[in-house]
Amino acid sequence: MFHNSASLGSVGGLIRNNAGDWIVGFKKSVGVTASLQAELWGIFEGLNFAWTCGIERLQRQTDCAEAFNLISSPLAPSSSIGLVRSIARLMTKPWLLNFVLVGREANVAADCLAKLPTTIDGLIHIFTNAPQEVTAHTARDLHGTSFIRF
Repeated sequence: MFHNSASLGSVGGLIRNNAGDWIVGFKKSVGVTASLQAELWGIFEGLNFAWTCGIERLQRQTDCAEAFNLISSPLAPSSSIGLVRSIARLMTKPWLLNFVLVGREANVAADCLAKLPTTIDGLIHIFTNAPQEVTAHTARDLHGTSFIRF
């Protein structure tokens, strides 16, 4: 998920177990960037983080149809977009990986993580426990609470 604050992009994500319980979350500043590029950064950082955590089976969710289509394309390994090629390389690692396009309403916790105050140090910030600001959103994402859009 992407948050733009003073033109500074940040991404965030979380890893849950198969019951939906929080395992770990992350957040990272990605500098000044466009929204699609930030979504791709979020996918890349999330996959890279999951791989380094030793996750062998992963369902990666995104609410960005354009990013989903780019990385799901058979042409992803030869894309003109460097981040798409990097994601495609991560996808070839020996793990069970499934990408799912979800509605914005199912991705609120990741959005909330991305909106937490950030630093511009370029380091990934790890959350072993869900931050208080995110806790209500993790349950809402998991149980499919709907929102009305105007």
